[in-house]
Amino acid sequence: VTLNRMENDVSEGERIEEALRNSEKRYRALYEDNPFMYFTLDTQSIILSVNRYGAEQLGFSAEELLGRPVLDVFHEEDRESVSRRLDECLREPPGQTCGWEARKVRKDGSTLWVRETVRSVRNPGGDAVVLVVCEDITERKVAEEALQESNNRIRNILESVTDAFFALDSEWRFTYVNSEAERVLQRTREELLGKNVWEE
Repeated sequence: VTLNRMENDVSEGERIEEALRNSEKRYRALYEDNPFMYFTLDTQSIILSVNRYGAEQLGFSAEELLGRPVLDVFHEEDRESVSRRLDECLREPPGQTCGWEARKVRKDGSTLWVRETVRSVRNPGGDAVVLVVCEDITERKVAEEALQESNNRIRNILESVTDAFFALDSEWRFTYVNSEAERVLQRTREELLGKNVWEE
């Protein structure tokens, strides 16, 4: 009976160990191959870990990133604001989520826009660590910039014409008034935008 009980205890222990190994494999696969960049930082913003996808997106090996200040991979124009926001996030109670959009710079010098979600947590040893999840939003940013440039070109054309010009939405509200229209209507665009043309 004792021998049977011991064999049952051993086989139960082996099943638990196997389940733990499988769970760790699943977690590792999710962490490494998920199409988001995962970073773990210490409270001094030094990179403690990075998943494979995150390293590949930046053109580095994980080993090249470990131990480096995370600000090193941000565009120099964004470093100050990211540093300030990281500090603010660390002052929040553990578990609070912070977020922002910023540019990172790949190893080859090209730029990558990301949306970062940041949370400080306590690890089992009691030390604070910072968990960072980054989503690549480069395509969206490029499209937004192209749209802004297009709008600026249209605005420049409409401002340069000698005719008075204004645009209305489907509710007959002013959405655009050029300089000549301001002169003819004797109203500033600030006074007209969003107002109903018939009421005005």
